[in-house]
Amino acid sequence: MMLAMTQKTTPTEPLTQVMTHLRGALTGAGAGLTMGALTETLGGRGVGLLLLLLALPMALPVPVPPGVNIALAAPLILLTAQQILGINTIWLPASLARRRVPAGLLVRALDAAVPWSMRLERVLAPRAAWATGQRGVGLAGLIMALAICVPVPFTNTIPAAGLVLMALGQITGDGLLVLLGAALGLAWVVVLVGAAAVGLTLLS
Repeated sequence: MMLAMTQKTTPTEPLTQVMTHLRGALTGAGAGLTMGALTETLGGRGVGLLLLLLALPMALPVPVPPGVNIALAAPLILLTAQQILGINTIWLPASLARRRVPAGLLVRALDAAVPWSMRLERVLAPRAAWATGQRGVGLAGLIMALAICVPVPFTNTIPAAGLVLMALGQITGDGLLVLLGAALGLAWVVVLVGAAAVGLTLLS
C-alpha cells in the first residue's frame, strides 16, 4: 500500500504543520507503508525531515518490537552516509524503498513530537550556519545511526534523540541545535563503547 496524501510537504511550511500533515496521512496507511512512499510524500523538505521522522520512534523511552531498530536504522545509515558525500537529495535502493515501516509507530512518535515542535519553533532561529554543514553532520549522524542498531533495550534512545535534535537543526538552520544533538549522541556512544570495553576486560 502506498502512502496516500493529497498535498506534499514544501520547504516553506512550518515544521509543526508538516508533522500534522504527515500524521494525518499516516493514520490512513494501515499496517505499514513503504519507504519509497514516505520519501515521495516528504517532497522538498529532503533529508533532514526524513532523518527526523525515522529517528523519532527510536528516541521515545519505550520498548520497540524486535527488529524495528534495524528497520529504521538502515535508511538512517544510508542517508547520513549520503550527507558525508555531500548529497542533498533522498535516494534509496529499490530493496529499501520497498521496505515497510510501521505507520502506527510513526503516528505515536509524531503525536509525542508535535507539542515539542510547537514550543521549539518559538526559540529556533538560523544561527551558527557553519555547524549545519552536511559532511560533519553526516559523520556524527552515521555514528549515532550505527549505535541505534545495538540490540540492547533503551541503548538507542539517546543517540536517536541526538539525531532528532540534529535533524531539527538542519531543517531550521539552527547550528546550535545541531551541536547540542551531536554532543548528546556522541557522548552516549562514548559511554557505550567505554562500558563495553570494561565489560570485555572483566570477562577476560
